[in-house]
Amino acid sequence: MRYAMDNDVFREISETPLYKAESRAYAWKNKNKLLTSYYKYCTGGKTGFTKKAGRTLVSSAQKNNMDLIAVTLNAPDDWNDHIKMYDWAYDAYTLKELKEQEDAEHGKSFFYPLSTDEQDQLVKQTVKSDLARKTIYYLNGNTIGRTLTKQTADAVPDRTSLKANITTVFKQMIGMHGDG
Repeated sequence: MRYAMDNDVFREISETPLYKAESRAYAWKNKNKLLTSYYKYCTGGKTGFTKKAGRTLVSSAQKNNMDLIAVTLNAPDDWNDHIKMYDWAYDAYTLKELKEQEDAEHGKSFFYPLSTDEQDQLVKQTVKSDLARKTIYYLNGNTIGRTLTKQTADAVPDRTSLKANITTVFKQMIGMHGDG
């Protein structure tokens, strides 16, 4: 669904209650009740049915700039299940911009949903070289994202050897400092 919602045509069709293709004489009615009547933050989705999975529903929603996706299989009350999942997630998590203070001027950041408790558990590690600065963000020991910022031209030492620059950056990124 995440990939599909990045497709402009799919998104247009999925998020509209009634869609008429230029090649058809009739309009297609969207059966996604979350979108058409139940949940104002719904941005699209698809209903379905197979013998093994039963009734299926995949949907997306956006509130406070946070995009979420919900999926249910063989759920007799799937519309309400999706609403409850979305409401819980929007209440429990806030979309936070993660960036280094120095990165702010260069626009290097990313957004990640965090609960109040998780905001206190966030760990960041910054590795600097002559050419760049990489900041890695961890939550519960897992990498959740990273930023890479090139140093400004006046901060880069004047070196004539590209190989020396590449070697220095590589050694610093993997934790080797100096000659060792």
